[in-house]
Order: sequence, then C-alpha cells, then structure tokens
Amino acid sequence: MNKGEILRIEGNSHQTILNRVVGGDPSFIGGTVQSGPKFTLSNPNGITVLGTGRIVAPSTVLTTGEIDIDAWLNRSGEYQNQPEEFLNITLDSNSAINLDGTILARDSDRGGFAGLFAESIQLGNSALIDASGSLGGGTILVGGSWQNSQPWLSQATLVNIQQGAVLNASATKSGDGGTIVAWSDIKNPASKTFANGQFLATGGPEAGDGGQIETSSYWLDVSGIQVDATSKTGLTGTWLLDPESIQIVGSSATTSVGAGGATVNAAAGNTSILATDLNTQLTSANITLNANTDINFTRNFTYTGSADRNLVLDAETVALGADIATSGTGKLNLTIGTTKSGNLYTTGSTTRSIATNNGAIAIKGNIGGSAGLALNSGSGTSSLNSGASGGFAATATTISTGSINFTYSGTNGASIGINFKDGSLSGGTLAAGSSVPKGYVEFKNGQVVELNATIARVF
Repeated sequence: MNKGEILRIEGNSHQTILNRVVGGDPSFIGGTVQSGPKFTLSNPNGITVLGTGRIVAPSTVLTTGEIDIDAWLNRSGEYQNQPEEFLNITLDSNSAINLDGTILARDSDRGGFAGLFAESIQLGNSALIDASGSLGGGTILVGGSWQNSQPWLSQATLVNIQQGAVLNASATKSGDGGTIVAWSDIKNPASKTFANGQFLATGGPEAGDGGQIETSSYWLDVSGIQVDATSKTGLTGTWLLDPESIQIVGSSATTSVGAGGATVNAAAGNTSILATDLNTQLTSANITLNANTDINFTRNFTYTGSADRNLVLDAETVALGADIATSGTGKLNLTIGTTKSGNLYTTGSTTRSIATNNGAIAIKGNIGGSAGLALNSGSGTSSLNSGASGGFAATATTISTGSINFTYSGTNGASIGINFKDGSLSGGTLAAGSSVPKGYVEFKNGQVVELNATIARVF
C-alpha cells in the first residue's frame, strides 16, 4: 500500500480476517488500513509499516510466521482452542518486522490487542502502538508473551524499540492499565532487547490501577527508557525486567566480582542499568529485577521519590558492593528473593547499608560476605531467614527496625543460625511467629540486643 491509499475492511470485532502472503515479496504499508474485524497479516518475507502507514483495528497481529490456512479456519491441529491473537507459528530465521508508523488497537471503549511476532522486530523513533481505552487498557506483545506464558508464541531473537517510539496500553478514563511486553528469548545467549522508548500502562484518572510492563531478554538495554504504570486513584503497577544477569552501575559496567563465594558474571554478559535510571523509573512504577543468575550493585542507589514504592530483587545471588538508600519522603519496600534463592552477600571491605525510610525489608536467603552490613527499616518490618545452607552470619551486622521476623528453615542442631559477629540488633519487637532454634542466637564481643519482646525460654 502506498502513501495516501486506504483499505477498508467491513465487519466487527467478533470476526477475523487473515491476510496471508504466499509470494516472495515483503509487505509494505504506507497507507491506511481500517478494519472492522480483527486484522492478521502473515508474510514470511517480512513486513514494514512505513512512517505514513496506519493500521486501525480492534486487534492487529503482524507475523512473519507461516500459517496453515485450513487448520486455522477449522481450528484443528496446532490451532485447536487457540484464539487468533495467539497463533502457533514457526518463524523464518531471517524474518523481520519494521514499524515506523501507527497501530491503533481499540475495541469499543477498551484497548484492543496488538501483537508483532518475528525473528527480528524494530520500532523506529516515530512508531506508535496505541492500545489505550477509556474503560481499560489493552495488550501489546512485541516478540513474545508475558514471561512466555503463551509458549506457543514463537519468540523473537532481536527486539529494538528506539527512543521516540511509544507503546500505550493506558486506561484514559476509568479501569486498569493494560499489559505491554517487549520480549526476546531469555534462554538464548544471542537474544537482545533494546527497550529505549516510552511504555505507558497507567490506570484511569477516575478509577483503576496501573498495569504491567515487561522488558526481557537474555541481554537487555533499557537506557533512556520511560515507563509509567501509575494511577491517580488506585494502585501503582509493575515494571518487570528479566535478563540473565544485572549490574547496577554508575556510567559503565565493572569487571567480574566475587560475592561471598558466589560467582558474578563478567561485565560483557551483564545487563547494565544506571542507578539514576532505576531511581527515575521507580517514581512511576514498582520495579521487579528478575535475573536468572545474579544482581550486582556496583554503584550506590538512592530512591528519591515521594510515593511509596516496591523494589524486588529476585535472583539466586544479590551482591551488595554499594549502598541502597532513600532521600525522599517515600518508603522503599525492598524484597530480596521471591521465586529464587535471594542470597545477599556484601563485597569489598566497607560496611554496606540498606536504609528504606520505614519501608519493609525482606530477605529470603542467606546473608554473608566480606563486608559489614547495616539494615535500617526504621519503623518498618525486617523479615530475615536463617537457612541450613549458610544462615544469617554477616560480619559486623547491625539491624535497626520496628519489627523483626526471624524464620529458621533448618533443623535444630544444625551448625548455623542467627549469628551477629561484632554487630547489634536494636529498637524492635520480635514479631509473632518468629522461629529461632535452640542455641543458635549468638552475639560476639559484648554487643547489645534491645527487643521489646518476652523471651519465653532460653536453651
């Protein structure tokens, strides 16, 4: 389609039109497609939507995958019980989708669906995918699904969303923000996602919660990204980042670091995130850093926002070679480990600190390392685990908190427990349900413990 040309397809959102290119030429859309039915374009030779191109439909799927037309029509074989948005397709290894124009996905008053599936996908600096709606945001999938939750969708190897590109799944009046995913195969070392554009999944200004945004790949670049999953009246949504490993840096990645005996990947294999970028985006979304292996703080991170936020560090190992702090009025609720081990190790020789401005601190795994550790949750709760694989034994550990919840996951008689080496525990109450094994709470060198709690029995 050339610039200025218009293709109108009659129908409604309960219908679907499949446009299947069987020749050897790629598709170029420079004009406008106005489709009443859901619109699917399949061309294994590639698809380009030029800057003048525009696709308006309740649902738009662009794919370079081969689609078996008979099986698709009859919903048989691999297409059985699958909606057309989630076609089971096999991508050509050299296939590409380039979007410089606009996709408008809207189904009545709600955001619609937009999906781009190819081996390589690029959104230029003028690209716009708009799945916003007055009564709720829609869904935008680029390269894959949320955490690969629809595994029948073929995964991209390269996704490049340039600065200037906009993906919008917001609720514009009431209702929740939608879902945005920029994904390339997180298990393929060749996969890369450049998520440098603007990602919007805000809740409705009259009512509704913020949505969810995911940017994931084996290797991920989020420099210059702008995310917004806030809501004026409801809960703030989440931005999820899921690469192989992560370094929080100042200006450039560091070399490899040994963290309490754990191995941290060399800089070349890490996704590097500027501490300043992390702070900026945390003001407009709760953030989950979900690394397959490790998260390494090589630079001090300070949250400066005025709203309470949640920061989840989900990895086998979190290496703390710098401080985590707050300087604004908002609380920082910090969780280390949810689906993964969540072991926290200090690195270097200088005491590392975590201060959350009365936000809760929850550490799932073991605590250790070469440097001291100071945890300060103010009036918030500190939840710590002492497991049989290493326990709570950081050198010169100090904890200042409102409530302490110790959970012992080992067995009595194990050789570990809660061990303060030259440290102290002060200012808190021992939370109900805390479990401490007999004989394994130790304070060396006469340091103090101040707890507003009754010790029922000492072994």
